[in-house]
Amino acid sequence: MTTADKELTLLKIYRLYLAFIQATNSKQKAQRILNEFQSVLLRVIVPQLGFERANPQKKMTAPETAAAVQFLDTLPVHSIFQFREALQQGFELLESPASSQNTYGARAEKFLAWAEQQDWYPNARRERIKDQCCPPIIRRQGSAHNLRLSQRTGKYRKYALKLKDMPAQLRRECEDLIAFMTAPHYPGRTIQPLAPSSAETYLKEIERWLGYLLHHADPLVPLEDLSLSSLIPYRSATELEELSPKQQSQVWKEARNKLEALICHHFQFLIDFSESHSPSTRANRLTTLIMVLKRLYCQEVETEKEYRNHPLYKLLERYLSDALEQKREWQNNRNRTSDETKKFPEPAPGQTLLDAVLKQILEPLHLECRPRDQWGQFRVPTGIASSQQHFLQWALMSLFPARRQEEHRTLKLALSCLIDRPADLPPDGWILPLPPNSERERDSKGVVKDNFLYRTYSYNGEYYPDGVYVLDIQNYKTRSTYGSQSIPLLSQYRFADGSSFSPHLDHFLLGQWVPGGTQGTYDWWEPQFRGGTGRWATSGRMAFKPRDHYSQSSDDQTKTYMWGYVFIRPRSGTPFDASTYSYAFEVPAYRLIKKRTSPHTMRYIWATWGFQVGLSDRELEALAYSMGHTLKSLKDFYERCTPEEKRRPVEQAIQRVLSRELNKDPENLGVVNLVTLIRSAQALSLEDQQQLITVLQANQL
Repeated sequence: MTTADKELTLLKIYRLYLAFIQATNSKQKAQRILNEFQSVLLRVIVPQLGFERANPQKKMTAPETAAAVQFLDTLPVHSIFQFREALQQGFELLESPASSQNTYGARAEKFLAWAEQQDWYPNARRERIKDQCCPPIIRRQGSAHNLRLSQRTGKYRKYALKLKDMPAQLRRECEDLIAFMTAPHYPGRTIQPLAPSSAETYLKEIERWLGYLLHHADPLVPLEDLSLSSLIPYRSATELEELSPKQQSQVWKEARNKLEALICHHFQFLIDFSESHSPSTRANRLTTLIMVLKRLYCQEVETEKEYRNHPLYKLLERYLSDALEQKREWQNNRNRTSDETKKFPEPAPGQTLLDAVLKQILEPLHLECRPRDQWGQFRVPTGIASSQQHFLQWALMSLFPARRQEEHRTLKLALSCLIDRPADLPPDGWILPLPPNSERERDSKGVVKDNFLYRTYSYNGEYYPDGVYVLDIQNYKTRSTYGSQSIPLLSQYRFADGSSFSPHLDHFLLGQWVPGGTQGTYDWWEPQFRGGTGRWATSGRMAFKPRDHYSQSSDDQTKTYMWGYVFIRPRSGTPFDASTYSYAFEVPAYRLIKKRTSPHTMRYIWATWGFQVGLSDRELEALAYSMGHTLKSLKDFYERCTPEEKRRPVEQAIQRVLSRELNKDPENLGVVNLVTLIRSAQALSLEDQQQLITVLQANQL
């Protein structure tokens, strides 16, 4: 205890507590708390510490209350140790009823719990629990959506005709289109079925096209007349057979003109109404029309290649080719429809973007998982679980190569799984089993198509004494190319306090036990806690009261295999969809660094990191595989290095080679002759040679 602490009196402590109550409660609630606390302190406790009252049984007068408050200034800080004994003596003297003892006793205990967590408290209990206290959680006013990413000046205006608002016939057409895209088998279909997530993307574009026709096209199409053929003119083979070749040519010419007018007017509408100039948006709208064409004309072709001879397909393909070429130009020139400075963290000098994420976002989120608040009070269990979920969502994207968010959003874990006890399971060990394939979701070909998180002790022939979590990824966008992936969650990263990633996952999935206190006795799996007293600070994801207990079995009596989603929405206990998951991911970044870093942005950050730290092509290829795409995609679409960072490797290589050559020939110091330059350039790789040419041209050397 410092000298200042020795001079601290109960009056100063009383005033500190008043300030704390006023700062952490509404005005009305604070007043009620302070009234109760002042009553128990001045009327029950202080008289047992030496303050004399004329009649202890009567209500205190205003002068008597003021005198009792001043008496507190005579009591040193260590008098606080006598509070509990004085409290009981006061209750006995006043013959307080049980209800009063409960109310005022609880209020006194609240004060003592607060006091024990303060730095000035004798024996510094706060020091003992500081590793359980999280820092003040940064809050920002308003929604992360208030930070607008696009260059659009006006408010985003919606115009889509949602599926639920469509007339019955049109809704059936759209549902049939979804079946055409996703059903395992569909009569006349020549294309491969798509994943449901891809079909959802197409449906959103269809809804926008139909909303445009209904409200903004020229001419407008009445709701009762809307159909998919309003987008793609349909001419049946039977209809055309009755026409001469010249007449057929005229029919297709009129259809092409109608479709081209629709496309041109819609693209201008995107500019005027939505302020959208993006070639990606135009490409998406065109690929959607191509999908509609494939459905409408699926009975007219025998193979997918035959679509390319269709007059309307040729028109769409021409416009799509132009849009994709403009998209490539945008990518080459780094043109963006959104302001990327609002997405990416701002690294300190010498830091990579990934370093910035770890230091500016993941480290604070790690501290926010602690069970107590800055005052040392236990946080609300759902608040702790929410912090844990935010941390894990970010950790999976920051500590491991960032995969598509759909894999994490749809990640499952076993809740009930009947298996034999594994031979390698320690006596005090525990697992989250991977259900057998027979109990997992399958596609029409019988192939497993879900993603699971499981915990084991043996993985790939290696034993892990502390257990290891593994992602079993069977369903993702490029699975047909790369196959299923098994990803052990092994991270060497250590946070500033020395802790690691895995305990956070334990706490979120199983709950977090905090030793100390007398609320309960631990009798679960962790031997270091067993038999000791403490409390469950949170039950993790179960604190959200999840409503996602599923079974592959249709017989309620045989539901031995139950599963749920790893990540669920805290308020509803239901699974995330794509937009709510992305927004939940963005919120911590907005709070901490005022950026809107999405799960997809993390893929750019990882790709850029690969180039920033100078990974070899083989290492970059492994990184691309870990992220679920090609090395070409990594280089062409995801990398975001600055021009200076791109030039740095070749400039360093040139400097290194030239320095070596010049040191061999001291007479050439200060002058680089042509022979030395050519010899040095020949020592570079083909890629570095090309970069050298670019650098020399840029500097007109």
